[in-house]
Amino acid sequence: MRPSRFLFSVVAVLVLLGWGQPAWAEQRLALVIGNGAYHGVPLTAPVGDSRAMAKALRGIGFEVILRESLTKSQMEEVLDDFSGRLNPGAIAVFYYSGRAVQVNGKNYLVPVDAEMASKGAIPVDTVDVGKMVDQLAATRSRVQLLILDACRDDPIQQRVPGIAPGLAAMKAPAATVIALSAAPGKTADDTGRYEAELAKAMKTPGLSLTQMFQQVQSAVASGTGQAQVPWTASAVTETVTLVDAAPVAATETPMAAPVRPPPPPLVTGAEAEELALWLSIKDSREAAAFQGYLARYPAGRYVVMARNSLRLLQQKTALLVTVPKPPVPTFQPPSPVRQSYEAADSALRRQFDQARKLLRDGDSVQAEAAFRRFVADHHDSPLAANAQYWVGESLYVRGRFAEAAAAFAEGLAAYPQSPRAAESLLKLAQSQKVLARMDSSGRLDTRRKAEACKSFAGVISRFPDAPEAVKAKAERTRLSCPAG
Repeated sequence: MRPSRFLFSVVAVLVLLGWGQPAWAEQRLALVIGNGAYHGVPLTAPVGDSRAMAKALRGIGFEVILRESLTKSQMEEVLDDFSGRLNPGAIAVFYYSGRAVQVNGKNYLVPVDAEMASKGAIPVDTVDVGKMVDQLAATRSRVQLLILDACRDDPIQQRVPGIAPGLAAMKAPAATVIALSAAPGKTADDTGRYEAELAKAMKTPGLSLTQMFQQVQSAVASGTGQAQVPWTASAVTETVTLVDAAPVAATETPMAAPVRPPPPPLVTGAEAEELALWLSIKDSREAAAFQGYLARYPAGRYVVMARNSLRLLQQKTALLVTVPKPPVPTFQPPSPVRQSYEAADSALRRQFDQARKLLRDGDSVQAEAAFRRFVADHHDSPLAANAQYWVGESLYVRGRFAEAAAAFAEGLAAYPQSPRAAESLLKLAQSQKVLARMDSSGRLDTRRKAEACKSFAGVISRFPDAPEAVKAKAERTRLSCPAG
């Protein structure tokens, strides 16, 4: 028996309604930052909280970028990388544990190298949460969760007048949830209670985001006798769950036969003619086809879809007319660092890449050991200077600034002409700058300051055309180094 024309019509209408159209695969990506190695008054909880949160997120299917004790430039770099990787189908999670402050109703995350000598310096030395929210919203991800486990008492409130306690309330843009570990203007004990309850709720099957944060709020408030009440602002309009509900167990009772809906009425007459015309043009790439439909059926059933298709075709035509062809790219030789990488044999590159992966995954202790082994075993390799630089970085991100400075200095002494020399000297100077401010009394160590100023000057004189020279000049200004 031949299929009827009616059957073809029904299938076509279902296609028009969006059945079977491809969608973005759901990407689950999280950035987790734990800042603890602050000058003078370090924090112990953020690193543990961030590692526990990273583990919980990986357990529910997220790819996690875990970073610890970052400077401002490192925070900005990893945020740019994170937002650049998000696609329109993503569920994006940003979790931050560390210090944060509010100034004039705006919130700022505090990097480990922030000086914040005055109220006016805070926006310069920190990361603006509002700008970060806008940056992530611009990715048009499906959902963005920004979780700030940072409502701590901060020493800056005692030494800089006009700094309010806790964090300020924020308005969430579309498809965004902003969560604070305590109510606006309130502070929380540094016990890790919020992270523990959040990790537990995240792993609970079937909870929507709204239910998840309500459960966290209730558990933390109850556990602290209402002393700490988490706060959430949400502009997510769809129901989103991080873990699907468990399937209902099968029973012995037979299921009733499904009730079939009555068939749709047969399309006849003028309505059938309009449908036939629409089905014949709906996939057309010619603007005239949709213009003809709109002229014939100005109040037809498919006017909206016809106008949308026509507008898209006109936009594509305009782009083809107005956008010039891009210039033919000229050959750009690889960077010196890349050249040194490519000069090494494949076995050495694999060993080096394994050490880099440890650092990218947040295991800076194992990364340091792996890079040290590489340098010891392959001291004359083209990659040895690069590996020595990453020894210093592995120590720097953990707040072990004296050892980091020694590692960068060792690399400069062993490989003074390496492609990493400018970066190594800049990081040596930055480590010395942090050490100059590590005195818990708040006083500046003048000897270490002089060392840092000398190293920054060395970057400028030895590498005047390198990007590191620009950074070094800015650092000298902030540190009030003497001229010369």
